[in-house]
Amino acid sequence: MPLLIRSYENSVLFRSLKPQDATLTSFSAYNEYGIKLGLRDYYYTLPKRELSIQEIFIHSLDCAEDYRQRLFCVLFYLRNRVELKDAWHPMMKSIRAVLRGGHIKGYPTSTSELK
Repeated sequence: MPLLIRSYENSVLFRSLKPQDATLTSFSAYNEYGIKLGLRDYYYTLPKRELSIQEIFIHSLDCAEDYRQRLFCVLFYLRNRVELKDAWHPMMKSIRAVLRGGHIKGYPTSTSELK
């Protein structure tokens, strides 16, 4: 059964253990950008549409519940920094602090963890 993660003005973000008739997003779309993750869940958005890299990233940030998922977000940001330089989300302050060497609870704390 799908689980609603967030409702936006004109769309919804959800996850499911089974494939759905919806657009893959968040961590499920990372493969298209060269990051292969072994995930149990599928992450989707409706209505079906083409997504920008920024939308996929924001969906990831909205889905990030634990250290592992926040690490995925940081890695995606590092790999796509140019395209995501203007991304805005409350978590971006913490991500930028970590990348400057800061220690933020629940985030990777060294560059070796980010490699």
